[in-house]
Amino acid sequence: MLHNKEKIFPSVPVIFSGVNDLSKQKMLDESQYTGIFEKKEILPNLNLITKLFPDEREVLVVGDGSTTAQVTQNEIKNDTLNYGKIKIEFSNDQDFDSLLQRLKSYKGKAVILTSIGTFRTHDGQLINLNHVLKQIKDAGSYIVLSLEDSYIQQGVLGGYVVDGNAQGTEAGKLALSILSHPKLSIPIFHENTNKWIFDAVALKQHAILLPSDIGSQSIFINPPQTFFKKHQETLINLLYALSITTVIVSFLFALYMYQSRKILLQRKQALLKVSESLNQAQMIAHLGNWEWDIKANTLWWSDEIYRIFGLLPQQFEATYEGFLERVHPDDQEKVQEAVNKSLVHNIDYSVEHRIVKSDGMIRYVLEEGNTEWDDLGNPLRMRGVIHDITEEKSAQILIEKSEKKYRNLVENAMIGIYRADLSGKIIYVNHALTEILGFDSPEDLIGQDSSIRYAQPEQRNKLIQILQKEGHVANMEIELLDKYSVAVPVMISATVEGETFSGILMDMRELKRSRFELDKLSKVIEQIDDAVVITDRHGKITYVNQAFLHQTGYEKYEVLNKTLTILKSGKQSNEFYKELWRTILKGNVFRGTIINIKKNGDLYYENKTITPMKDEKGDIVSFVSSGKDVTQENLLNQEIQRIASIDNLTGIYNRHKFEALFELETERSKRFSLPLSMILIDIDYFKSINDAYGHDVGDEVLQHLVKVIESNIRKLDIFARWGGEEFLILCPGIDLNNVHSLAEKLRIEVEKAHFPLIDTLTISIGISTFNENDTISSLFKRADQGLYNAKGAGRNRVGEAIPHRSD
Repeated sequence: MLHNKEKIFPSVPVIFSGVNDLSKQKMLDESQYTGIFEKKEILPNLNLITKLFPDEREVLVVGDGSTTAQVTQNEIKNDTLNYGKIKIEFSNDQDFDSLLQRLKSYKGKAVILTSIGTFRTHDGQLINLNHVLKQIKDAGSYIVLSLEDSYIQQGVLGGYVVDGNAQGTEAGKLALSILSHPKLSIPIFHENTNKWIFDAVALKQHAILLPSDIGSQSIFINPPQTFFKKHQETLINLLYALSITTVIVSFLFALYMYQSRKILLQRKQALLKVSESLNQAQMIAHLGNWEWDIKANTLWWSDEIYRIFGLLPQQFEATYEGFLERVHPDDQEKVQEAVNKSLVHNIDYSVEHRIVKSDGMIRYVLEEGNTEWDDLGNPLRMRGVIHDITEEKSAQILIEKSEKKYRNLVENAMIGIYRADLSGKIIYVNHALTEILGFDSPEDLIGQDSSIRYAQPEQRNKLIQILQKEGHVANMEIELLDKYSVAVPVMISATVEGETFSGILMDMRELKRSRFELDKLSKVIEQIDDAVVITDRHGKITYVNQAFLHQTGYEKYEVLNKTLTILKSGKQSNEFYKELWRTILKGNVFRGTIINIKKNGDLYYENKTITPMKDEKGDIVSFVSSGKDVTQENLLNQEIQRIASIDNLTGIYNRHKFEALFELETERSKRFSLPLSMILIDIDYFKSINDAYGHDVGDEVLQHLVKVIESNIRKLDIFARWGGEEFLILCPGIDLNNVHSLAEKLRIEVEKAHFPLIDTLTISIGISTFNENDTISSLFKRADQGLYNAKGAGRNRVGEAIPHRSD
């Protein structure tokens, strides 16, 4: 049998061929080889064909026209009669061209039987073997078997011969020589050898052992069967049986394991569920259980005990010593005494103590347990619980502190506190009540009949009646007699519980005096002319006097619980009001003039003083403001300021105001390095206008000129009448080039304007720009020089001081 199909059919045809020049080969002794390869059973036959093409059903066997090829084909035909699984087509022709055409047209597999130098052309010329092989390779994938001779071509040896042929004898010699002497020099024509083909049976019969380098490249037919091959079917059946048995056993074992695991898992889950429920219950109750093996000195804790001690569950293996380390140092001796007492006297173990968690937090726990003893009276183990009682303990401590605080509060209160029964017997009084009534200590009053302390007995009767009917009385004013029988006004509040009642007393003497003083103060406030307003800390009005209502026109119900924003006129900036609030919220007094608006919409000026009122802690609780209407004074001052600043004829700034504003603008220019320029305007031939039309017309010309100029300058430009027909404009932020453009624009607009009676008018303009060391005088002087230059050039021009052109 061949090794595998791939060895017979690689990507290129597998060719078995050679040369026939045997005279060049060294002949060996005939006894070494005679008859080895002349056995008929090793001729190419159907067995070889089926080995070469195990999957084919149609095969073409082509002979080269030689007798040997014909004999071989006959052998194959005879075998075919007894083996009908493969259809073989035969051809035997020396014409090589016909062979190639047949091969190219054939779709199946083909075997070419040839001996050396047999194929010829149409005219009978022998074709070189190399050419034959090349052409056959190009025609497709075929098997070429050598006949009669053994050939060496590209390192391949073919060993199939025909019985009794002399050339077969020579081939046998050469084959035996090569096989018997691996180191014999063999004419190799190409390094890339194809495979060798040998009949394994023939090799075994003649005891031929192939060299390893040849055997590794060989293909064997008719190999002897191995033990496994002989018993292949039996072994396969046994393997199948073993596999099935293994599968069944494995399945049954897996099923058993699955059922067992399922039962164990169910039990484990049930136990886990019970454990989790117990653990959850212990967490809710803050209650953990423990067990101490006394002889082995091992201690087991439930998860909750670990949590109580601030540890992760089962974080470490608990021991009695480890437990004591977590007991508060001041309580360790108490715990050990409780343990010893339980073990010595055979009583239950119970102790309350503190523990210190790992984070330093202190908790309170209650431990309880009992001991198991052996027959000799020796303690074996102790079992018990730990209950975290920190919350309960904290609540208890808090209650104790509250009680103490309440007692201190009652004893040190500034108001009187008392208890008495309905018959009048005094059960308890505090120190404050003792002082209110002028006694030295509470013992002087406790046990007395309270009825003798009432200045008017009917007041006590009324108090008792209300308590019996309502169960309580609140803020009832009565008079009690002090130690010296002097009437003391008090305010009493009380509640009744069964046959006793308790309550508080407030000394009203200071309050009554305060009320009297407040009444006097209130009358004074209501009579003064200044408006008085009281607001809470947030500005809501809680009180106004009559002067406020008269001043604003509002009714009291219209302003209470409102804020003073109802008076806001909008004439003052938001920053003004922010500064007001910043001042008073700091606890400082605000003083200033506020422009408010009345209910009817009239504006009024108010000199306002706002004073923060503070409590005993220093916190602001309210604001008291007083205000005086200064509207007339402010309007008069404004008119005075206007007269002092405004030119009466033109309504623009006068010389005095211009000088003041000049100082401000020059400071701004220096501080921010901003340009500042001046324009000086003079009316051309104004004297002739006055002479021709009179001063009234001259005044109208001035007024109309001002309107033209105002409509062509910025609001921030300062425009003033300097004197007579001269005007100044101060231009912040404008340099010399830009002020020249502005002056030229003003000149043109005036020239285009229509003036009453005189129709047209022209002006001459001088300009200058501010230098760091300039004064109003020096700046004006340069502008005046520019004006002089403009007039000298024919008037109706803009001029500047020549030396300062670079300004």
